[in-house]
Amino acid sequence: MFTYGTAKPDSIFEIGSITKTFTALALAQLVIQGTVRLDEPVRALLPPGTVGQPDAKEITLLDLAIHHSGLPSFPNNLHPKDRHNPFSFPEYGAEELYAFLKTRGVVKPPNASFAYSNLGYGLLGQALANRTGKSYAGLVSGITSLLDMHDTAVQLSSQQKGRLIQGYAKPGVPVGGVELGALAGAGAIRSTVPDLLRYLIANLHPEKVPGASGLRKAIETQQTLRAPVAPGTDIALAWIYDASNGFYEHSGGTLGYTGDAFFSPKNDYAAVVLTNVGPDLFLFTSVLGEHIRERLAGQRAISLNTTLVPAGGGGLLDFLRLFAVWWLVMLAAGAFIYCCLLGAQRLAAQLPRRHFLRVSSWMQLAAFAFLAIAYFLEPKLVTPADLMSHRSSVYLEWSPSYWFLGLFQQLNGSPALPELAQRAWIAIAVAFGATAVAYTLAYFRTLRHIVEEPDIQPASSGRSWLPGFGSGFATAIGQFSIRTLLRSRQHRLLLAFYLGTGFAAAILFKKSVETAGPLCSSIAFMLLCVVGMRIVFALPLYLRANWIFQIAPIPAGPACMIARRRALYVLSVLPVCLGTSAMLFSIWPWQAAAKHLLLLALLGTTVAELCLLGTQKLPFTCSYLPGKSNVNITFLLCLNLGFLAIVKAALMERDSFDNASGYTSAVGLLTALAVAARWSVTKLAASSEAELHFEESAELAVLALNLPRPVE
Repeated sequence: MFTYGTAKPDSIFEIGSITKTFTALALAQLVIQGTVRLDEPVRALLPPGTVGQPDAKEITLLDLAIHHSGLPSFPNNLHPKDRHNPFSFPEYGAEELYAFLKTRGVVKPPNASFAYSNLGYGLLGQALANRTGKSYAGLVSGITSLLDMHDTAVQLSSQQKGRLIQGYAKPGVPVGGVELGALAGAGAIRSTVPDLLRYLIANLHPEKVPGASGLRKAIETQQTLRAPVAPGTDIALAWIYDASNGFYEHSGGTLGYTGDAFFSPKNDYAAVVLTNVGPDLFLFTSVLGEHIRERLAGQRAISLNTTLVPAGGGGLLDFLRLFAVWWLVMLAAGAFIYCCLLGAQRLAAQLPRRHFLRVSSWMQLAAFAFLAIAYFLEPKLVTPADLMSHRSSVYLEWSPSYWFLGLFQQLNGSPALPELAQRAWIAIAVAFGATAVAYTLAYFRTLRHIVEEPDIQPASSGRSWLPGFGSGFATAIGQFSIRTLLRSRQHRLLLAFYLGTGFAAAILFKKSVETAGPLCSSIAFMLLCVVGMRIVFALPLYLRANWIFQIAPIPAGPACMIARRRALYVLSVLPVCLGTSAMLFSIWPWQAAAKHLLLLALLGTTVAELCLLGTQKLPFTCSYLPGKSNVNITFLLCLNLGFLAIVKAALMERDSFDNASGYTSAVGLLTALAVAARWSVTKLAASSEAELHFEESAELAVLALNLPRPVE
């Protein structure tokens, strides 16, 4: 025990999520007794009429126990009244839990992977209590009484409350206890160190559990059933299992307490760490638990020593040094990325020049999109514990972000991360060296061909691989748009920014909006793709080099509008619809996928038609004023503010799938918007003012020659 204030051996602590191991053991015990089945739908353990039977695969008790249910961490109708203690919500009862399930349903997402869910375990505890006719506290006492754990309970007696050590959000800031209501199965148990050690010993040697054969089999079952979490890590029923070292572990924390419990049948050891300080010591508890575990296993233990960083005087010189080091590291990181991209491109230059020019465009588009995605979505793959302990981690070893963090620390005078700083220096040297070698090879290989070969050679076949767009004029405009995107680095860069942002938004929505992630992702990507393509269309291929379009007899009016519309649809709306259909039909029932595709197509049509409003301009032919770049920034700011609106719209759409009238209304509204936008564009194109524009600003009707006046 490491406590703020005095603690005794019989001091009682909140154990937080370690409670989940008791909930899972109660499940295994009821399975052994034949009261429930692991593959039994959780719906069958809820009051009749709580939620209907879905057509798709539904959540089972096993899914809840191994965190493969697809449920979020907490229900969206949970609103703790005590804003100072978000871990306490006694008012959240079974009725509120059932109300959430009625809205969300019990469908298990296809290919659901491990996703830690407090809601899932709270639901599991409530479901088991329903089946047995007991309270969750009664389920727990059925286990603790067999193991003589008399100080382990959900509700404490008055005598036990006197031994409950005060919890602190941080040293000196006391907080109240945890009350989880219907989610008690996720973290409501209190216990002592002796009781938890007795519990861990029973997990180490279930054969020694006296006179309770059912409990013995339940413990064995709990440890045997496993599902993958990550390479080398599985989850049993609640316990996280490390396959390489053969130990089971679970940590826990509330606002005022943290803890870590583990045991190893392979090496016959067990330990528990409890503190009465909340989130501020969660990192310390994990590091200390790992240190103890490695010492017990006879391994090289994680260091608990504190690395001393020389403190600056806080004056002007220290500030200037920090400022200079920060910029130096940023420039070094940028140079590393730039050299990596240049080196890869120069290696591709070893191909015949005609093939290299074609490959290069796709490489640049993919590289810029990748960088945009990485910028927005780089996850926190390494915990502060890994950095503090200098522990070897695959993410620390292979993530350039952490390399340059180490370099920043080193140049700033800190000895904290020397291994990472060394990797940064090696990476810079390799990137510069590889780029120099690649450029040398490219120079000697392609120098003579650069003069001899044109940049764009005629195709070897007489047939074009590009699709037709209807009439000859529409086909010319559509194919010109595709070829421009493939040949122009400037346009690829701008388009890659929007597509990369779209991919990042799609992945971010998929990860953060668990109940409607695919819906949000496709909506956001459609908006960014259509508007991004429209903005790219407005950038000329070569400034003032559109004379061939100006002198050609190009028809304005409806024919021009049709050509522009088809080019925009084929390059933006159609690819998003095809990609979304491929994704949704592989993970959803076809009815739900078809419903969303219809709404997405209507949304894309509406946005595309709105983008066509205004003066008629052929793609890549109108001069571009520098001030127009503000449109890009304005759009991104509006999209950022509109993320909540996207989430709200996606949730409403998801709810409409089970409501015929609601879905019909949504289709009707979007259809009306699409028809209105298309009508407005068509009417504008057919008007007498429909003229093609090749300049952002109209030429003056009267030109002033400004000739010098004769001197009289």
